[in-house]
Amino acid sequence: MPLPTPNLDDRTFDDIVEEAIRLIPQYCPDWTNYNPSDPGITLIEPFAWMTEMILYRLNKVPDKVYLVLLDMIGIKLRPPQPASTQLTFRLVEGAETGVWVPKGTQVATEPTEDGTQIVFETEKELYVTNVSLLHCYSIERDKVADNSAFIEIGTSEGFDVFQGRRQIERMFYLGDDRFGALKEVSTVQIVFDFPQAKEENPLDLLEWEYWNGRRWRELIPVSIPQDELLAMTGGQLDSSKKGIAFAGPIEDIEPGDVAENGAETYWIRARLIEVPIRDEAMMIDTVIVSAMVLQDGVGPDAAIANTGAGIYLPLDTSRSFYPFGEDPDFDYCFYLSSEECFGREDSRIRIEMQLADPSSIAAPNPSPDLRIKWEYWNGRRWAEIATTTPLGPAEPIAHGFEDTTNAFTMGGYVSFLRPEDMQRTEVNGEEGFWVRARIEQGNYGKPGKFEIEDGNWVWKEPHPLRPPALSSIMLKYSQVPYSVSNFVTYNDFNFRDQSDAIRIELRLVQPFEPYKEENPAVYLAFDQALPNKPVSLYFRMEEEEEAPDADLFIDEPFPEEGMSEREERKKRASQRVVWEYWNGNNWIPLNPQDGTRNFTQSGALEILGPPDMAAKREFGRELYWIRGRLEMGSYSKQPWCLDLRLNTVEAINAETIRNEVLGYSDGTPDQVFRFNNYPVLKGQRIVVRENELPTRRDARVIVQEEGEDAIREVRDDEGRVVGVWVRWHEVESFYASGPSSRHYTVDPISGEVRFGDGRRGMVPPLGSDNIVAEEYRTGGGTIGNVGASSLVVLRQAIAYIDSVYNPYPATGGADQETIDEAKMRGPQVIKNRYRAVTAEDYEWLALRASGSVARARCMPSPKRPGEVTVLIVPKVAEQGSDLSEKPLPTPELLRRVKDFLDERRLITTRLNVSKPRYVEISVDVDVVLKPLGRKGESLKREIENAIRKHVHPLFGGPDGKGWPFGRVLVKSDLLKVIEAVSGVDYVERLRIFHEDRKVMVEKVEIAEDELIHVVDVTIQEIAKEVYV
Repeated sequence: MPLPTPNLDDRTFDDIVEEAIRLIPQYCPDWTNYNPSDPGITLIEPFAWMTEMILYRLNKVPDKVYLVLLDMIGIKLRPPQPASTQLTFRLVEGAETGVWVPKGTQVATEPTEDGTQIVFETEKELYVTNVSLLHCYSIERDKVADNSAFIEIGTSEGFDVFQGRRQIERMFYLGDDRFGALKEVSTVQIVFDFPQAKEENPLDLLEWEYWNGRRWRELIPVSIPQDELLAMTGGQLDSSKKGIAFAGPIEDIEPGDVAENGAETYWIRARLIEVPIRDEAMMIDTVIVSAMVLQDGVGPDAAIANTGAGIYLPLDTSRSFYPFGEDPDFDYCFYLSSEECFGREDSRIRIEMQLADPSSIAAPNPSPDLRIKWEYWNGRRWAEIATTTPLGPAEPIAHGFEDTTNAFTMGGYVSFLRPEDMQRTEVNGEEGFWVRARIEQGNYGKPGKFEIEDGNWVWKEPHPLRPPALSSIMLKYSQVPYSVSNFVTYNDFNFRDQSDAIRIELRLVQPFEPYKEENPAVYLAFDQALPNKPVSLYFRMEEEEEAPDADLFIDEPFPEEGMSEREERKKRASQRVVWEYWNGNNWIPLNPQDGTRNFTQSGALEILGPPDMAAKREFGRELYWIRGRLEMGSYSKQPWCLDLRLNTVEAINAETIRNEVLGYSDGTPDQVFRFNNYPVLKGQRIVVRENELPTRRDARVIVQEEGEDAIREVRDDEGRVVGVWVRWHEVESFYASGPSSRHYTVDPISGEVRFGDGRRGMVPPLGSDNIVAEEYRTGGGTIGNVGASSLVVLRQAIAYIDSVYNPYPATGGADQETIDEAKMRGPQVIKNRYRAVTAEDYEWLALRASGSVARARCMPSPKRPGEVTVLIVPKVAEQGSDLSEKPLPTPELLRRVKDFLDERRLITTRLNVSKPRYVEISVDVDVVLKPLGRKGESLKREIENAIRKHVHPLFGGPDGKGWPFGRVLVKSDLLKVIEAVSGVDYVERLRIFHEDRKVMVEKVEIAEDELIHVVDVTIQEIAKEVYV
């Protein structure tokens, strides 16, 4: 706290009156009666009043002198700073092309009742494209995150630009009609050949699922017995063959086209759940599939005995039955139908039969010449499968035929390979796949008969009739192992049909492609190719919000040496993000203008659409893609994007005035002119019409200071130069100006423009209206800090533009500096010369960085020497402010302060700029009211406001300038302010609850970087009894 300025004369009105009366005897000895009613005393009083007024002005002299001193050393009032925000433009629906929005386009708030609007202007021209940004993905090795939800939707959540959240799915799909067998009690066996696998089993790294017509469901594998695995591999079992099996019934497995290869079949898929140690171990040569009915098999769909003469007898196979009838004979047939078993191509069919109990039905009695022929329908006739006898199958044996029943004479099975030309037919009115066993020769005995022998009837039964009777018949099948029909890999969200490759032996297929992108990257997808125009894509980053640098009004009388070198160091990023687009064959560099500085701050990415941009399938979507790869470097904190949007441009709270005539020069020194509108924002351009071209030396200086277009000749109809418009250069002072220096100074607050005297700064030449403000802007102040979606009025119509709005609140606006603030700042300017060395330097320079900074606290890091943290408390108007809210700086304010301090710190110092931490408390107080005094809600509000204000970081504390960092709060502090409220007699009870520690405390101790915030105040009134 600075010492108060002493007065030159501290006498008051009463002191002067007393002194005059005391001097009466000395100067007027004859005046003896000087009582209060004396007329002379009446004259002394106005004299004393006038003297007091003179002393008041005299006491202001040191202050005036101090202000003059500050002005002499270059300390000027800081002008207002304009608020900035982003404006998003939208085209009319169905626009077939984009449209340009010029620089300086004005967008305003809705007018108030008195017609006042707050106007913002775009900082640069913008091409509003009709291209739509559809998707955003972040990928890091094997992880991906779909961040499309953050496109044009501002949230406080956001996403890590280069961080995936879920594992990238890498799978392969197997599609085959044989998997349909899982609907029944069956098993499907699959054998993979991993020729480069050693000891590891790649199948252990997979989990399996099947398609049920709506979604994928878990599929539990079972192991394959060694003998079956040996059979499936043709007896050639080696360590590279790995088998897996799946058991039915799975009633909801359904066919579909899920792998985008057009195959409508049954599908299972394998997902990689663990990254293999060696990628080559996962390479597959062949995939062999087989399916078979398990356990008891299935019964036939129909069984019929054909007993000759066209008689067909349906058989009930659920109990004992005679397949050829009870009296079989030549050409009698036994028909079997099964859609499940006989309808499977490339399968081995097995028909298991058990004879009836011989104690009930005698065993069959075949004749020695018995021949049973098994047949199938081939579409034209009944064709032979094979023939069997009581001694076994007869030569030649076809279709891999086996018969252990020996022509139905014992229990066993009949097995054969399903003929390729087997067709449906109709038997006894029932259509299906049919096979039959036909008695081609012989019999199962003949019925006995009576014969006359020696004149007597004798019963003769040389070959008793005992036809086969079956107690059960079950059908099974196992499909002949052969290559899977469909093999589709899924990597990086893309399907790849490798069905042909997997059927070729020794042609290895890698089902899980190694991660092709080693660098973290962000992918952006558009619905069409980007136009060959500069397309603006804005990224709002966390804590670096609205990152384009705002112009800071710097009036340093001691400019820092080496500032350009430090600025160059700042521009040298420690990361490198490479932006690329797909041209149909390769990823090609885009080379955009990156306003995000590799995602270290908010900003716009300006992309000039390439002419050869092509669609590409990424993340399962055929769209137009660009990507940003983190090619090198890293971040101290991962870049966090809150949202991103197209067609967005920065705008500031300003209005541009062009070609305003400031006046004319009369050729005299120290001429002063004034802008019609002020305060004036930095960046004005003033031109002076001169009668002659500048000399070559002067021209070089002019071009160096103002650019190539700073000199514009005016010619007559014959092409002769009749005048020259020259853009003059603004300087802080004329100290370094010479007689030919085309310089001027500007007071941005008053709008005053001052030219030189001819020795330090050139005098503008004579002319009429020859001093013109070619362009300048006016505006600024906290009034520009409008909320989101407040700027919606486009002040000039632009074709095809449907609407405009600001998606984010405008921030950074600050009012003009007051004289008292300048007086406080002045000594620090002299002391630190705008270099941050001590903690006090950092705090004062932080206040200098923006008029929105109310308090700053510099804290060294105890654990990291050379690191400092500056805590910022923003300005809040005391009148009308909500004391229940914490004063927290906006990201834009933090950025401005950090940029300002970063240029002025020591090179070896690490700087952090952040918001303060708040210790939260609640207060519970019982107050006794004065008799007949105030009470009710108004008194409670006043007590609550008094408590909140006393610990407020801006209005609290002993001096009313904010509660100090690290100061302990004790109960007596609050007792004083509560009892000072009108109507309160005294405090009966006061309790403080520490919200973080969840306990009642007697005092609140806070760290050096902490402040206090009151969460809740509970007040109980106690009326004091009045005794009469």
